[in-house]
Amino acid sequence: MATAEHEVTYERVTPEEIMVQLDRLARDRLGMSGEEFLAQWRARALDAFSPAVSRIAVLARLLTD
Repeated sequence: MATAEHEVTYERVTPEEIMVQLDRLARDRLGMSGEEFLAQWRARALDAFSPAVSRIAVLARLLTD
């Protein structure tokens, strides 16, 4: 059986770049700013099972410790 080798590359993204994308998605999908999304996400005021919220929450999780 042959084995395949793959090169793995990593790309670093700054918190500012993440926030730009989060803001864009929150505005497009939920009609709110990224800051408003983060505030509501941190307050657990959003439905985490909503597809739109859960997709944006992936980015929000990158901004938290």
